[in-house]
Amino acid sequence: MRTLIPPLVYRLNRCGPKDIDVLKKFVTTLSSSVLGGESQDEAYVSNVLFYLIVFSEMWEIPTPSKAEMKERYTNAKVSDDPNYTMDPVYCAFSKEKSASCKEFGLSNYDANPIMYERDQYWNKSATIPSHASVLLLSGKLDPQTHHKYAQALLLALDGTNKELISFDYAPHGITSSTQMVAGDPSSETCGSKILASVLLLSGKLDPQTHHKYAEALLMALDGTNKELISFDYAPHGITSSTQMVAGDPSSETCGSKILASYVRNRGDLKKMDKSCVAQMPGFNLTVPPGHLHGLMGTDDAYDGVYKLKSPPQ
Repeated sequence: MRTLIPPLVYRLNRCGPKDIDVLKKFVTTLSSSVLGGESQDEAYVSNVLFYLIVFSEMWEIPTPSKAEMKERYTNAKVSDDPNYTMDPVYCAFSKEKSASCKEFGLSNYDANPIMYERDQYWNKSATIPSHASVLLLSGKLDPQTHHKYAQALLLALDGTNKELISFDYAPHGITSSTQMVAGDPSSETCGSKILASVLLLSGKLDPQTHHKYAEALLMALDGTNKELISFDYAPHGITSSTQMVAGDPSSETCGSKILASYVRNRGDLKKMDKSCVAQMPGFNLTVPPGHLHGLMGTDDAYDGVYKLKSPPQ
């Protein structure tokens, strides 16, 4: 996606007649894709898959009424999003024959429910293997996954080799929300220090957490069993931004391969396979054809005109 930055900035600055439709196409297509797209093949986020997992694994069965769910939401001290609006969707997916679903009239279609059955492992606590450990990180101000559930999980896990580290003022996403410098969202986080105290992955083109801070952290860590792997052309988020195939956002990433090897070798840096770093494609700002046509609707990123029959609205 970053290959689109230069032509988009160029067109925004020029803002000529031939740029307007191309820019409209980009904004409308990207917005609709992020929000779901016109079809599942076009979507970056699959609502069908999301609902399948949520309704099969997490939803209360039989479903409470929409009124009851709205009351729960209204009476909650903190909540990030009302889920009572999903009740009709649950009824459509599950075909549940309950009083709560009957009011919507969405369960009588001639097809199987879009859900899978809960097996013998559902809602069961795991037994920690003798060779493994469990680390939980939780923020006490998390409105999305409440801290009490982290405490409950710690108690439910069968075994003693486990630990919960709690942060008094952290919200959701401990590795990205526990900044060491108050008010500075780009500062190093305590959560990431806990998880990445031995293996550090850093992109030299990261505008969010500059590479020099990774180098400084490596120097500051007390000990010798540590390593920093740097990527010359990678931005923020090494496990998702180091594609092995240039221009293909769905290709395997070098960052994830290294992390998998690190885990597979139980943290042994000498055995860790990092050969993919040398195989990384060079930095290339050529816009992939799929992005060029799908997101901009033209055949020339900088000077092409909008090619589709009718201009975007």
